[in-house]
Amino acid sequence: MSSVLLLLAEQTSEGVAIPINTQLFDGVRSNNWQAASALSVRLQHNSPEALSSAQKGARIAFDLLCREGYLARTLMVRYQLPDAPKNIMGHSGDIAYALALITAHFRRQVFPAIAATGVLALNGSIEAVEHIPQKLLAALKILPAGSIIFLPVGNRAHVPPQLPTFCDKHRIRLHFIAGLEEACALLGIEVRQYFRGNPFRGLQAFGLEHAALFFGRGPQIDAACQQLKQRYQQ
Repeated sequence: MSSVLLLLAEQTSEGVAIPINTQLFDGVRSNNWQAASALSVRLQHNSPEALSSAQKGARIAFDLLCREGYLARTLMVRYQLPDAPKNIMGHSGDIAYALALITAHFRRQVFPAIAATGVLALNGSIEAVEHIPQKLLAALKILPAGSIIFLPVGNRAHVPPQLPTFCDKHRIRLHFIAGLEEACALLGIEVRQYFRGNPFRGLQAFGLEHAALFFGRGPQIDAACQQLKQRYQQ
């Protein structure tokens, strides 16, 4: 697990870095992870746009975990934003909410501190945002050595030339990424993308890593497991 900072800009255009406290509550086993009821998101903040951004980021992260076979249960996510400004506008926090959920899911894995900003498209790609210099300065004030900052690749030209040198000096890695999957790979989370390949394996066996290709037989699987359990008890 790691600490994830949500990078925002206030109405004064001053950057702020807000830690996201994330709690996950596993539900029942489910093969229908694309259903709206499979994921519930709670955010302790009064801003409708902040809630919309949290829901969007969580849904994209949840979909990624499910199709990659890392998650096969319904899930409730609870985000807390201590000391957050009252008015949070826009969706530049999408990527931070997504990474907060993913790193919380891999709770036994140790991740560096993360700061991120970027709007997520439904396919997981990251769109450029505004006020990059101010957000970077806010992050660099509090990030420890060994941290990672994720920025949209479309914002590369908006970073002042002296900031990458400053990051190197303080051993903070600055990555410009095109999508959520790229961020996961940089964090050491394997994204195998089996769902993009040929789903017909012929005579080859299905393994846990192929969970994204083999779904939709929940009742039959439950019935088979129940029969095996009854035979074992006999």
